[in-house]
Amino acid sequence: MLIGSGTLTELQEHLDEFSPSFETTVWTGILGGSFLAFYAFIGFEDMVNLAEEIKDVRRTLPAAIVATLVVTTLIYVIVVLVANLAITPAELGQNDAFLALIYERETGSNPALINLISIFAVLNGPLIQIIMALRVPYRLSA
Repeated sequence: MLIGSGTLTELQEHLDEFSPSFETTVWTGILGGSFLAFYAFIGFEDMVNLAEEIKDVRRTLPAAIVATLVVTTLIYVIVVLVANLAITPAELGQNDAFLALIYERETGSNPALINLISIFAVLNGPLIQIIMALRVPYRLSA
């Protein structure tokens, strides 16, 4: 949606904004983003623990892991690019809910929908962890 609006054509003009400075607040933000990325990618390890439910696991699971890693990485890169091109990095740093801010500015709509989607996405992580954690003792008892 936002990519089609032409914001990526401005990428060349804003390349210097993507280089981090050596300020403490900048690196705190980078570390916070790294933590969020780590949390987001934890689910890939959980796929292996649920492998017993897959037909032809030796063929299907490696392809699924690689495909989901590639697609997820592309989505994250595109979201970061669009966020930095739609709103200045300084303004992004001052806002805790930047995705809602981008959605509100670009569509003019209330960001309640994107907030609801975010809540379900965040709650999905612990749900998968619970399912995976129940499988470990089961397999250890066999």
